[in-house]
Amino acid sequence: HYFCNFFFNFAMKDKKIAVVIVSFNGRQYLIDCFSSLEKQTKKPAEIIVVDNCSSDGTQAYLNRFLLMSQLKIKLILNKKNQNLKLILKIKT
Repeated sequence: HYFCNFFFNFAMKDKKIAVVIVSFNGRQYLIDCFSSLEKQTKKPAEIIVVDNCSSDGTQAYLNRFLLMSQLKIKLILNKKNQNLKLILKIKT
């Protein structure tokens, strides 16, 4: 199962872009996600990656990628798989 969502804050060209990626066992898809983000002409001001307790090597990949990437990335490693609403703290 894989879930990767981008939440963009687009407006005028002087506005900042924030990206949130939520992943569960999605290592193979994260490679394409990051490649796409690195190719953007306007780089995100912030990228937040939430790993939802993956067991496919996603966390190790993310830790290695952070060391090599020039993107500004905040990594959140959940110790258990959590509901997206809880992760993003959206009230129902």
